[in-house]
Order: sequence, then C-alpha cells, then structure tokens
Amino acid sequence: MVRKVWLLLPLLVLTFAAIASAQETRHFTFHYAFTVKDVPSGEKVRIWIPQAHSDAFQTVKVISATGDLSLRKTHESKYGNEMFYAEA
Repeated sequence: MVRKVWLLLPLLVLTFAAIASAQETRHFTFHYAFTVKDVPSGEKVRIWIPQAHSDAFQTVKVISATGDLSLRKTHESKYGNEMFYAEA
C-alpha cells in the first residue's frame, strides 16, 4: 500500500506542475472607450484617463491611444501613476 502512494505522488506533482505552468502566461486585449456628453458650450473640459502599468505580475503594452482630442501622456508625481490627459 505504501508503494502505491509513493508511485502516485510523483505523478500528482508532475500533473500540478503542468497545470501551473500552463497558467504562467495569459494574454488579454482591452478596449477602453468613453464619451463625454452635455458639455456646456464654451466651458473648459479636462479629462484624465488612467493607464495600466507593468509590474512583477503583469506586462502592459499600450497598442494605441487615440481620441477626438489630442492626448498627452503624463505622470502623477505623488504616487507615480501614469495617465493620458486631454483638454478642450
């Protein structure tokens, strides 16, 4: 009986290792879009769009950032967050 347990244990470890390695890399594509409505004529509008960042758990690559307004990439100094900024 002990031999069966010891023979199954390496098989289970290999199975869990295979499952874990299959989950190491996943790819997602996110599309983030919005519309600002009902802005009074002549009023100034400022928009900040947060940007995801790379860290030890994820790698982020911005493929495209476009809009009707000119977008400027900016950096918030207090917490180090990056964002896009638009003004009209």
